Amino acid sequence: MIQVDATEDYSQISQEFRLTSPVGDKFDYIVGLYYQETDLTYRSGESFGSAMAFQQVGVPTPLLVPNLTRDYGLDQDQDMLAIFGSGTYSLTDVTRVTVGLRWFEENKTASHFLNKRFTGGWDYSALLGAPAGTVAFGDTAADYDAFLAGFGQVDLGGVTAGFLTEAVYAGLLGTFEHDIVNRNRTERDWNYQLTLEHDLNDETMLFATVSNGTKGGGFDGRFLRTNDNPFFEYEEESAQNFELGVKTTLLDGGMTLNATAFLTTVEDYQVSIFDGATAFFVQNAAEIESKGLEVDMRWAATEQLTVNIAGTWLDNEYSEFPNAPCWATPADPVRGGCQLTGTPDAYRNASGSVNVFSPERAFNLNLEYVQPWGNDLESRVMFNMNYSDEYFTAADLDPIYGFQDAYTKYDLRVSLGHADGTWEVALIGKNLTDEYTSANNNDQPLVAGNGFAMTDRLRSYMVQGTLRF
Repeated sequence: MIQVDATEDYSQISQEFRLTSPVGDKFDYIVGLYYQETDLTYRSGESFGSAMAFQQVGVPTPLLVPNLTRDYGLDQDQDMLAIFGSGTYSLTDVTRVTVGLRWFEENKTASHFLNKRFTGGWDYSALLGAPAGTVAFGDTAADYDAFLAGFGQVDLGGVTAGFLTEAVYAGLLGTFEHDIVNRNRTERDWNYQLTLEHDLNDETMLFATVSNGTKGGGFDGRFLRTNDNPFFEYEEESAQNFELGVKTTLLDGGMTLNATAFLTTVEDYQVSIFDGATAFFVQNAAEIESKGLEVDMRWAATEQLTVNIAGTWLDNEYSEFPNAPCWATPADPVRGGCQLTGTPDAYRNASGSVNVFSPERAFNLNLEYVQPWGNDLESRVMFNMNYSDEYFTAADLDPIYGFQDAYTKYDLRVSLGHADGTWEVALIGKNLTDEYTSANNNDQPLVAGNGFAMTDRLRSYMVQGTLRF
């Protein structure tokens, strides 16, 4: 049993100034300045029914293993200054080049603490055969510290109560007290974009883009380790992107057809990973390479029927990920090629593995048919189909506990309403074939080798009424 009481207080002040040129000149430009300040306060109290794990700890009675709580929090101040500009120059009437630049500086200062305590206090009196309250402790961090300094050091037949509680915190909960004060990080970088566009004719435009981007590093608000553990801080990630595409308008404006091929590499990719116990942590994987093709089409097939199709082919994998987390399982401790099994430094090499939420193929088909009835009424039928190949759902890339099989979902909406949209009544069906899918599958906390899946909405029906006035 786990109970979480978490709060977050976030405030932001930002200001942007822009100077733009008149539109339609041979050279169009925009320059600007952006400033942002944020304050973040995060607090979490997480209580565990750890007494139920007394057999995992290796003791004969739950009286020796109290229910425990960890209280931790993050206080972070951030300020960022960015200067940016973009200019588009018409080389000819049909060819344009756009250049964009952005420089930024970001500063973050963070403090983080973690305290341990008994959940609702704990009474050891029954263990000693003494009256209730004889050897009892309250539910504050000071009470827990007093326990460790006193009764926690008493020998109870080859083991101390303090050793057991600390073993639960460290071994089962992966939790360590710490007090990190005013850790600071500063980042500066240049980002750019270069785009070339060429109109083949009035209906077809070709484009090519090369750009880069930076996602700032930071501090882990859910950090549970010691002061000197490097995982409290993670580094910025940087991306390099190439695109080549075409945009068309066909059939006298009755159809648009667009396609884009892309290649993106990301270095120091930030990954949020479940630690196999009770928390997530952020780390930098080495490198991701993502390439693919996106196609979308909109076609007014008749005056009543509109067809929308969008599809993606994607190859998104870790070109390097030598420090990936091991899969949690007691049955086969080296499943997935885990190294240093059973130690805090356990790892596996996931280089060449596919990234999360990256189906190789996915597409959507949407049909909308509109039928007028006289001068006032209008009926609509909307059919939607979504297909996705299989994909991972958890950052440890576990094919058993963090995986979603391929699926196809169908939705239907049938409505009747006034032609001017003032009222409408609709019958809606979602996931009509009742597909079982989940975007949140992972290992189960505290029970290595078990997993969970939070299913998406199953088949559902509803009646919807709309009145506009």
